[in-house]
Amino acid sequence: MTARDHLRGALVAFALFFMLVLPWGLPGASELKSLQRPFRIAQSWGLYGVGPANAWVFEVWFEDEVVYRAGDMDHTWLRSVFRYRRVRPVVVNTCRNKSKNAHGLANVVVRRALEENPNLTEISIRCTRSPWPGTEPQEVHRLTMHAPNWYPY
Repeated sequence: MTARDHLRGALVAFALFFMLVLPWGLPGASELKSLQRPFRIAQSWGLYGVGPANAWVFEVWFEDEVVYRAGDMDHTWLRSVFRYRRVRPVVVNTCRNKSKNAHGLANVVVRRALEENPNLTEISIRCTRSPWPGTEPQEVHRLTMHAPNWYPY
């Protein structure tokens, strides 16, 4: 351990000690509160919300057959790609119609689909939304690509 690590540990211990010993109303408490974020000792209560109001589901269809559906273990085509930490935000924002890369995602889907099945004539990316916990989904966004140009619209 370096001296910097020891110093950080001492400061964290100091801050924790005074946060536990001093009630928030005593002098010095506001100064200690400002140390919580830099030393990563603040509790983030954002993890404990009441849950989502809507269930969003990303789907990929080859003609009239679903091949990928988020959260469905029966339809897992390219699951590892869609769940990859750098691709997942594009997938989520595509469903909310906010993605600047939705067409790029569509191009990746088309390329990978045509590698596996060159006879396809239609590929669709669909997003559905339903009240939580996911009953009666309604389509809110769709990108459909047709042969031969495969441009998403």
